Amino acid sequence: MSDENRVRHSKAENARIVSDDIQKAKLEASNALKQTEQVRQLILQVVDGRPFKLRPSTLLGLNRSAIGHLEKLP
Repeated sequence: MSDENRVRHSKAENARIVSDDIQKAKLEASNALKQTEQVRQLILQVVDGRPFKLRPSTLLGLNRSAIGHLEKLP
């Protein structure tokens, strides 16, 4: 099936970005701590003998932590 024949039934909503600088800074700091904890867990797994592979899913997870909750909730 070609892309022209596909019908998308769902529509993405426009993101509403946090505009308050103080709130944004707090969220970014919180996200940085979550991301740091994820990296710490990865390091502990390697120290315990688990082989390390830097996979796209790992990077995506770290990125998700970095940008999480930076858009306003409805």
